[in-house]
Amino acid sequence: TLCRNPLDIIFLLDGSGSVGASNFEKVKQFTKKTISGFDISPSGTQVGVIQYSTRTRQEFSMNSFLTKETLSSAIDEVQYMRGGTLTGKAIRYVTKYGFGKSDGARPGVPKVVIVVTDGVSYDAVAAPALEAQQKGITVYAIGVSGYDADQLEQIASNNNTLAFVDNFNLLDNLRNTLLTGVCDAKSVYSRSCLSICCSHNETNICHRGTDREFGINNCGRKFSCFSTLCRNPLDIIFLLDGSGSVGASNFEKVKQFTKKTISGFDISPSGTQVGVIQYSTRTRQEFSMNSFLTKETLSSAIDEVQYMRGGTLTGKAIRYVTKYGFGKSDGARPGVPKVVIVVTDGVSYDAVAAPALEAQQKGITVYAIGVSGYDADQLEQIAS
Repeated sequence: TLCRNPLDIIFLLDGSGSVGASNFEKVKQFTKKTISGFDISPSGTQVGVIQYSTRTRQEFSMNSFLTKETLSSAIDEVQYMRGGTLTGKAIRYVTKYGFGKSDGARPGVPKVVIVVTDGVSYDAVAAPALEAQQKGITVYAIGVSGYDADQLEQIASNNNTLAFVDNFNLLDNLRNTLLTGVCDAKSVYSRSCLSICCSHNETNICHRGTDREFGINNCGRKFSCFSTLCRNPLDIIFLLDGSGSVGASNFEKVKQFTKKTISGFDISPSGTQVGVIQYSTRTRQEFSMNSFLTKETLSSAIDEVQYMRGGTLTGKAIRYVTKYGFGKSDGARPGVPKVVIVVTDGVSYDAVAAPALEAQQKGITVYAIGVSGYDADQLEQIAS
């Protein structure tokens, strides 16, 4: 079976000394066998390769080889690097330089990084991986032999993009699963970033950090992550698209995303409060911000949300959340930042610009997350 979906893929290959020359050849063979399942062409899938150890080296960009034959030959020519293992540095490199327009990156085409590593990274990986995801890049993590499972979980975008094998000879067993998963990758749009952390005016991107880890906030300034948990008080409402185009299985994924996001906050009466509103052609408050004030009860409540179906009236839903979501009876607290996170997969039937502006004029920060069939112009109008 050939994957004919257009994809922009970069293989990020660990070329450190612990891999060894013979095993690195096996990684190259695995890469070639994997790309054989894609339609390699200017209108189909494009593939680049970056190798890393203590340094990072672009072997070739995504638009360098646009046939399967020339791409396979280019992979054969990649020379094993040797050195230490700085996976975090390499992920930052691919996020910053791998998907430039000059490298062949195409608007609206899903961006995928496949990290293949055999060992423990000397540097932190959580913040670089999150930054990649916040740029709309899906990150696959494949661990071979001496991997660190915790680090790989931090690298992977989710559990479905995580895989382990005990030795390099077993890499081929992952090929079909990887092909299927990557082929289904969705293009993700994020206006600013997908996490709302401790500073309201300058959104800090910090995930599973340590007191020695650094991130970049949305104003481009470096900051130090002193905690894995956002302890600032926030009033947050997730506005979830439950329209028919989403589908029941994808709506479950949206719920899991919501649960994973709230795990990074201090859910408590004095910390962060979270409500959920679902919408399609109608709008339904699933629960208010003061309904569930522990992480456990809040997660359980999200599990209980039933998929709605219907059309997509995002503007109407934003007006609803602005008017009714942040009332005193719903738990809204004076002086506490108000945030709405809109997750949608499609084009709204109604206008969104005026409702979004009204929300902002009420002091509400609106995040817009578009998955798959989104309208980028509409998301720009929604996002603060």
